[in-house]
Amino acid sequence: MVVTMKQVRDELDPDEPDYMKAAKLGVEALPHLEEIVKTGDALLASKAAYLASLIPDEKSVTVLKTASESNFPEVRAAVAFGSRNITLKTIKDILNALKSDEDPGVRKQALKSIESLQ
Repeated sequence: MVVTMKQVRDELDPDEPDYMKAAKLGVEALPHLEEIVKTGDALLASKAAYLASLIPDEKSVTVLKTASESNFPEVRAAVAFGSRNITLKTIKDILNALKSDEDPGVRKQALKSIESLQ
């Protein structure tokens, strides 16, 4: 199934997206989510990062890695929180970097996610 940027944006635009429904877009949505993370405003990018965490694929970790380097603490916090949804070992590297983040909220979420993985 081909997923368009418009479909992804339509899922993320509500104030409170239905993330479980949006996750059904699957891996085809990941390139669009990465683009949103790179170019979107803080709110939209944080939603995109969280949605990526709900798509069970190694490529979602790539999106989260990109999001973890965002200038927006909201996006980095979404990565730290959403990482609890990822069962892949590679997520630990991202969380270890975020536990030293300059933003206390990001550090807090990263530490909670690390605890939940153990």
